[in-house]
Amino acid sequence: MQNSVFSGDITETLYKKMRYNIKQVVENEDRLAFMTTDNRHNIDIELLKKGQSISDDSHRGSGVL
Repeated sequence: MQNSVFSGDITETLYKKMRYNIKQVVENEDRLAFMTTDNRHNIDIELLKKGQSISDDSHRGSGVL
């Protein structure tokens, strides 16, 4: 098992290209989480598991941040 985190600012075009390339190599047992944010109060989390994309809003209103 490998746990990796990559963080940084990228353009929307580069993000879409990266997502496309990742989907080409993702395997069934792989799980990925994509986090996008405009500011610390507006964070979107999308989970990619077994090739299916699921939005995760369980963190909303939790006061975690």
